[in-house]
Amino acid sequence: MKNLLVIACITLITVQETFAQSPDYQKVMEQTVQTLDTVANPSNLVKLTNTFERIAAKEQKEWLPYYYAAYTQVRQAFAEKDVEKIDPLCNRAAQYIEQAEILSPKNTEIYCVKAMIATARIRVDFMERGMKQVTQSNQLLKEAIGIDQENPRAYLLLGQNIAGTPEGFGGGAANARKLFEKAQAIFAHQPADVTATIVPHWGQATVKSILQQYATSQVVK
Repeated sequence: MKNLLVIACITLITVQETFAQSPDYQKVMEQTVQTLDTVANPSNLVKLTNTFERIAAKEQKEWLPYYYAAYTQVRQAFAEKDVEKIDPLCNRAAQYIEQAEILSPKNTEIYCVKAMIATARIRVDFMERGMKQVTQSNQLLKEAIGIDQENPRAYLLLGQNIAGTPEGFGGGAANARKLFEKAQAIFAHQPADVTATIVPHWGQATVKSILQQYATSQVVK
């Protein structure tokens, strides 16, 4: 883990220096997204958010820097233990994803991050916010699927929501598993080199881990 963090930090420094010296947007984004692919520590997510913010400030016509600034913010919100810090993180993520949507309307990936923001807000007060926020999140994910039925992240996120919903309300492990398997099938047919691009490609490892848990669980077979 320590070695991973050292590598991530070195990569991040290199990316920042490259961006300061070169206008090569594609190269800087590729390096930053590749670092994001290997970083899970919330403190490194903060650094990555800052990097994406700087890229967005310079490349104001590109939606992806705003998208990733929002995505890294909302991942911090999910990891945050202090509930008082969750809404500010979500608010900041919402600002960035709204800017991304202005540049790229009706974008299925943007709907996915908006759904994540809605879900993250539940952690502040489950009893008060749970039903409203999960309904909003589910609606956004269904809209994402309506735009692109081959976006595995939409099925992954919807499956996570369904897994946390009581069976009496259409949730439960069995219903969620179908969505995870759908996501896995789509991931399996994606180009092998997609992870080397700057387009959103996260989620495959999460789906694999979840389905492995189902395979060893006695709850759902």
